[in-house]
Amino acid sequence: MSNYHPTLVYHWFLRVVHWAIAGAVALLLPLGILIAVADDLKVPEANADVVVGIHAAIGFFFASAILIRVILLFAWGDTSGWRDVAPHTRAQFNIARDTIKYYLKGFRGGPPLYYGHNPFAGIVYTAFFFFALTQAASGITMVVVHLLTEGGGNKAAKAYADAAFIAHDVGALFVIFYVFAHLGALALHDIVERRGLASSMISGCKFFNDEELKELEARKGRGR
Repeated sequence: MSNYHPTLVYHWFLRVVHWAIAGAVALLLPLGILIAVADDLKVPEANADVVVGIHAAIGFFFASAILIRVILLFAWGDTSGWRDVAPHTRAQFNIARDTIKYYLKGFRGGPPLYYGHNPFAGIVYTAFFFFALTQAASGITMVVVHLLTEGGGNKAAKAYADAAFIAHDVGALFVIFYVFAHLGALALHDIVERRGLASSMISGCKFFNDEELKELEARKGRGR
């Protein structure tokens, strides 16, 4: 890759928040699955309560990290902001269309050129933020309702908690789908294109050759 140059794409703080979210998800999913099958596995109630407590504690950390990331979406520009994540321009939708064609061709031909987030992936990222916020809100709701109704029955509050529980389960299914889709696409793009996509959230850099850098600079000048 002698003709390719490392180009800083992602700010260090964005990468820290990214890994905070990723780490929380990596812990929350197996804990959530264990909670879901605790009765089938005949896990003692005291042990199950400990798992629920750990899950809730990590969940609050996850909620904080997601809130920071959403704030960055609207407070920062460049690759941290919503304009780079959520496709909304004709140029971005064209790249999303070209990405779909690229997939259908089995990753053959020249890959679509983009600086930060792939607009097609951005559609899924946007959905992830929605479900992540739903997970945070429903999880906090269940904890708060549990604390408020502990030792006493409040049918309205428990019904609200049941609705939050259902939303939490649905959101968890999407997050599981997202994790596998994200990792799979990331690995395929990195193997085929060798642009440093997987390591870009560690180093902050992606690799572009001279011609690609000129094209990206020209797009910036055209407001694309």
